[in-house]
Amino acid sequence: MAAAKEEDLLVILRPGPYIDSERDFGGLPWWLLAKRPKVELRSKDPVFLAAVDKWLAALYGRLRPHMRHNGGNIIAVQVIIWGNGILDVS
Repeated sequence: MAAAKEEDLLVILRPGPYIDSERDFGGLPWWLLAKRPKVELRSKDPVFLAAVDKWLAALYGRLRPHMRHNGGNIIAVQVIIWGNGILDVS
């Protein structure tokens, strides 16, 4: 974030938990299946959603000062809009 701000770049943040298929395991942490081998990833599985909630709470706390309305350079946050029925977009 500091480097983007120094270069006066605006940021569209993709915080995950799943960021894309080009990343190892889609950007999900490797230990998720190691600790919880039966969790259904990218789903409404309560174990998965609890891990997502924990991740986003920690992340957003750190990023809040960098949001545009707080004087930072994050102008948008892209959330998951597809995959295994997490969000119903119909």
